[in-house]
Amino acid sequence: LNNGRYNGFQIVPEIWIENAKTQQVAFSGNNQFGALDLTGYGYLWWQGTGNTRRLDLAWGWGGQFITSVQDKNLIVVTNSRHNVINTQADRQETANLALIIDGIFTALED
Repeated sequence: LNNGRYNGFQIVPEIWIENAKTQQVAFSGNNQFGALDLTGYGYLWWQGTGNTRRLDLAWGWGGQFITSVQDKNLIVVTNSRHNVINTQADRQETANLALIIDGIFTALED
């Protein structure tokens, strides 16, 4: 958020933020993961929508997410167990995406 600026200080160079969140690869077809619809990928940031809300998402193993929602000035961070097998990682990712998109994003509309 705020193009890498916090409390008046530039923490991360603004140009790095801009480049990282610029779509480098566009997706076509069905790229849905539960409530998340991925539209593209920047530099380490996925772009998409959840409940029609535009978001940028850093995606770590097993449901560790950093979700940036610019129009609400919101960052949502989730953490999960990292030392799990694929099926458990998939379940954690699905649960955290549902929490973010179906829970938090829905609450933003109320």
